[in-house]
Amino acid sequence: MSQSSSLASAITSNRWSADETLFFIGLLFELRVEKGPNSDNSIYTREAFQDILVKLNAQYPEFTYELETLERKYQYFRKLWAVFTDAKKLKGTTWDSCTGRVAMNRENEAKIIERHGQYGRRVVICGLIVGHGVTIETWKEIFQPSGVPLGRYIREAGDAVGFAQARVEARATRAAARKRKRTPENNEATDSLPAFSGLVGKGEREQPPSQSRRSSRMSGSSSSGTAAKRPRNEEEPTPLQRVICEITTKLLSNDKPRTYVHIIPSRIEGPVDTEKALHSCFALTEERGTAFVNKLADWIRQDPMNVLTWNALPSKEARDAWLAHIIKEDL
Repeated sequence: MSQSSSLASAITSNRWSADETLFFIGLLFELRVEKGPNSDNSIYTREAFQDILVKLNAQYPEFTYELETLERKYQYFRKLWAVFTDAKKLKGTTWDSCTGRVAMNRENEAKIIERHGQYGRRVVICGLIVGHGVTIETWKEIFQPSGVPLGRYIREAGDAVGFAQARVEARATRAAARKRKRTPENNEATDSLPAFSGLVGKGEREQPPSQSRRSSRMSGSSSSGTAAKRPRNEEEPTPLQRVICEITTKLLSNDKPRTYVHIIPSRIEGPVDTEKALHSCFALTEERGTAFVNKLADWIRQDPMNVLTWNALPSKEARDAWLAHIIKEDL
């Protein structure tokens, strides 16, 4: 294998999506359930990873996984759990079981990063990945050093009822989320988006932007009665208005045959979109602080439209203007 192909393989192995990671963690936990409540970390042998490898390749046939990759991932996640546990012990540290993230003061953040390097930085910024039936308790069941299970899902050797129920609930949650995305009522989500709600209507028959602007001017002039016209220099657009104008102009220039434009893409948001949005969100940690970034990440996760909106902002200046607009209303 050439040096370039080896490098590409290493890069690929480190860039798992959230779905891949959660599926892998779920398989580790499933093995723990199969081995019973008295099992410990010794169950994760090379033979066990070979079985997991078969399931991963079947679940994601578009990717090629290697046994060494799974072993490295297991050790990586085991280290993250150890750092997360260390962070929880610090005075004043709290954690959110729904998001898997920790909240601590800057002194404790610096302490964790100094102790654990890149692993500490990862835990401070992202915490542990949870969802699709994987919880903080799941991580503890898999990686706790003592090997003593919590007993929430595992009741006796060979009993996987609780785990199966968690899987059923996770599938039901994902199905409900997909159904919400496909329903016509989901179009109303655009009304909750600041600034964009005035540019995008409901359904497929929107007014052209020029006609919408004319209507808003007419309603504004009728409500003001005989008020005098404002001087032109008082109508200087705000940074957010300039951003919206820039996005609208760009979309119109790429879609000349149409007389109107959808600012929000009509496709369904996917895990790649969410990862992209959260990655750029967490990049603001050093500038904005952990507390702010956590709130922004929660806002992004609230609605698939929020994910697409955040990714649609073309530059740092655009995102700064957007944040300045929503910081009081949504964050």
